[in-house]
Amino acid sequence: PEPHPPPRPRLQRIDREQQRELAAQVGGLVDRQLLEVLDQRTGLVWQKCAAGQTNDATCSGGPVTAVTWSQALINCKNLNLAGRTWRVPNMMEAFTLINPGAASAPFIDSARFPNFPPAGTPTPRMWTSTTLPTNSTYAYVIDYATVSSATIDAKNASLTGANRYYGRCVSGP
Repeated sequence: PEPHPPPRPRLQRIDREQQRELAAQVGGLVDRQLLEVLDQRTGLVWQKCAAGQTNDATCSGGPVTAVTWSQALINCKNLNLAGRTWRVPNMMEAFTLINPGAASAPFIDSARFPNFPPAGTPTPRMWTSTTLPTNSTYAYVIDYATVSSATIDAKNASLTGANRYYGRCVSGP
């Protein structure tokens, strides 16, 4: 008799909440000390709360503050949190925060980075330390509303209107 092939595994449908949980596991983001988030894939440690928020478990004390590029650099340099040296992430590091399992924008893990972006923010963008090679007065920002875009803007961009940019610090390799 011919051998029978092994049975094929049955596919199981999962709901949106299970998809988000799996995406968070695959992403490797782990809360540490309630104030920072470790990315196990990259070894980077992220500030849990964005600039302006209180560094606590829910990031709820105080509003997220829009900042210029220079302010983001200064905020990270002066951040006193968990005894680490902090900096503004480069463009590739900032892209690692995109959560492909999110059901809708913003595509950032809201369980790990709560209360971001602020309610009513049409384009949640975050500064990076990466400057435009052809014009050093411009820097890249990551748009967490569209997942796929990195845009550029003047480092002294307006802090009002649609062009509100936020800062989040990173530590590590």
